[in-house]
Amino acid sequence: SQGLFFKINDHAGQLLLVTLGPLTNLALALRLDPGLPKKIKRLVVMGGAVTGKGNTNVSAEFNVAFDPEALETSQVQVSVDTRTAKTGKKLYDDSLKGREWFSASQFPQATVELGDFKQTADGYQATATLTLKGKPVSVPLTFSLDIDGDEARLEGAATFSRKALDMGQTSDADAKYVADEVTVSISGRATRTK
Repeated sequence: SQGLFFKINDHAGQLLLVTLGPLTNLALALRLDPGLPKKIKRLVVMGGAVTGKGNTNVSAEFNVAFDPEALETSQVQVSVDTRTAKTGKKLYDDSLKGREWFSASQFPQATVELGDFKQTADGYQATATLTLKGKPVSVPLTFSLDIDGDEARLEGAATFSRKALDMGQTSDADAKYVADEVTVSISGRATRTK
């Protein structure tokens, strides 16, 4: 992290920084100089998924999803294309994209931000803020992380209220078809490459 800090300062405004793994070194360099982002010409982070299917959650790769060595500076923001929602049934898929549910034409992106990471007796916890149709809703996300050599496995869940997200409140307000509490489960596996 100190090497990164010095290199960025020595070449301020000139560097293209490409991160290929967890962002621990960048987070630690930011601790040394919170103004560091203004000194980087461009930052490219490996961590998205072109197909919409990441190895940690819907569209994030493990590299940006979590860094156990820097909990207090860990932060994640993931964008999800609401137009890609699929259930396997055309009627449901069309309904999900409609105004009452995702309103995909008006709000083609939903975002999930994770912050306030903490280690717990059972694993980890973060605050997950889902912004859907322009409305942010925050809930706790609990997860486990098992690292064995170069293999890491993550599993967790967060429960959101459809009512709080204003989803399906006309056609299914009484939660006859879809429960009000919707649990979003995440799981993923990452392998460190050398």
